[in-house]
Amino acid sequence: MSETGYNMELAEESEQLKKLSDWPSPGQKMKKLREEADLSHLRVAEALHITAHYVRSLESDHYEKLPGKTFVKGYFKAYARLLKADVDEVLECYEQYVIALEASQEDEADEIRAKKAYDQNLRWMICAAIIIVLVIGISWWFSRNENASVSID
Repeated sequence: MSETGYNMELAEESEQLKKLSDWPSPGQKMKKLREEADLSHLRVAEALHITAHYVRSLESDHYEKLPGKTFVKGYFKAYARLLKADVDEVLECYEQYVIALEASQEDEADEIRAKKAYDQNLRWMICAAIIIVLVIGISWWFSRNENASVSID
């Protein structure tokens, strides 16, 4: 890849990130659009043929309460059409949000694993230090007793 092609790709990525920064999350954006259109959760749910609970879950970005990623994409697609928003932009926003969410969850899991490993290593080092102190203490005790018995003779 040429230098120019690489720079163009970076410019496109930064432009996409700038565009996404306008959209904090797909759910928040859809909520804002719904409120601007003066629609209730119930009205949207009826239009999309889903429950109001699903609409609230979409808007609050609680996707774990929904059937699956494929369904969430379909719901966002239908929701964007209902609100006359750019469907591709909403789906891209959702994809980026999910990628960022998974990355942050992965980072948290890595931190937890590192902390557990550190705690386990710390326990082993403390045990090793206690054993070393005991061995040195016992050795000193026996060497002191040998020196005392030699001086008595």
